[in-house]
Amino acid sequence: MNNLATDSKPTEEATTRVVAFHPFHLLSHVGKAINTALPDLRVSTPYETTWQKCLETVSGSLTGLDRKISIDPPIPALRKRDLRNQALQQVQAQASFDASTSLTKPIRLQYDTNQVPLPTPPSPQMKQRAKENAQPFPPYKEPYPVVIPAALESQNLATITAKVILEGVDDSSKVETFEKAVMLFDTGAQQTIISSDILSAGFRDYLENDPIHNPYRLEGGLGCRVQCTAHIEFTNNYIRVCTVALVVDRSAIPNSRSGIIFGQKGCLDSICYKSVPAKFLQAQGDDVWGDIIVDRYINPDGEIVMC
Repeated sequence: MNNLATDSKPTEEATTRVVAFHPFHLLSHVGKAINTALPDLRVSTPYETTWQKCLETVSGSLTGLDRKISIDPPIPALRKRDLRNQALQQVQAQASFDASTSLTKPIRLQYDTNQVPLPTPPSPQMKQRAKENAQPFPPYKEPYPVVIPAALESQNLATITAKVILEGVDDSSKVETFEKAVMLFDTGAQQTIISSDILSAGFRDYLENDPIHNPYRLEGGLGCRVQCTAHIEFTNNYIRVCTVALVVDRSAIPNSRSGIIFGQKGCLDSICYKSVPAKFLQAQGDDVWGDIIVDRYINPDGEIVMC
């Protein structure tokens, strides 16, 4: 199991959470986890047996090999179909992309912009302050993954933690789990992006070589789309998202950043939030980027959930 945590503060141990699902769902989760972690494990059983005896045989074969697992609720069938369609549409859009097509749309405005005056010239003091603020900027590489004034000012980018599960879009026989993924909160990324170097060798080989993923590969084999289910941890609450993410080589990511970039499609575009940069929290002595507070979001069932 992968772990992308970096110097996180210790938290109080969560109380045991109990979930109730059909045995099919429970055994499916366990089976996928075993298949991913122990692909060469073989268990002998009589051709004719019983449910309980078969489970006892499998349980006995796992002596000394037991591992932790989290049981998430099943993804609704309509949502899985929607995710599959999204992945196929993204592949088709990539193949038929027209460079002359506009990639921008204006935001909605609730006032008459003709009434907005031109800014007055800055005072000498303002000019000097702007000049001083520009001096510490390091020589960033281009293109930079995030353009957030608060981030540039503090020379830090906002990160969020999450519990992440990756599966194939059409096949869930193998899963990749991150218990404490540190994700870059990137308002400039069109979609959630994952660098392939953080994947286990087995799951990476599964994505690269299993033909079931062919419909979801980028042209030229430069990336592959996967199903991503995650609990994203924001300042005031955690939310559950289920979307399609793009796995690419680390070299394809701006600044060759290793890890996960939390982007727009199916993630940020489904969340209503406000951010409070660290500049507003400095008086409290908090060594953080700031707050990202979720007001409401669209869950995997397509419902608006208030936080």
